[in-house]
Amino acid sequence: MKYTRKAIEVEAVQWNGTNIQEISEFGDGQVRYVAGIVKIVPDGSTKIMRAEVGDWIVRDTDGDCYPCTDSVFRASYHGPWDSEEAPAAAEPEQSPADIAREHARARRGDPKGIA
Repeated sequence: MKYTRKAIEVEAVQWNGTNIQEISEFGDGQVRYVAGIVKIVPDGSTKIMRAEVGDWIVRDTDGDCYPCTDSVFRASYHGPWDSEEAPAAAEPEQSPADIAREHARARRGDPKGIA
């Protein structure tokens, strides 16, 4: 069976090697910078995770933080790196009667008909 990831919104900050204060504040006690290493310990956990420079520190919907590599983060979440603009809002669909009127105009050569 195949499964699709649910669309959820998360908060994240990218560790760039110098933004120690930013990631510490973002992690709200879960992110620690020790001897040049970023360590993440989610609330209520004994598991220590490590973030490398370039990784994203993500806070999920439960408030827990975890590291995510840049390539996985960009493949999983939309952001400013997406090359395509957000799709424009779809125009309202035409009713069958509107479509029939357009076809009739086109057959008559009316410039308001479809091309």
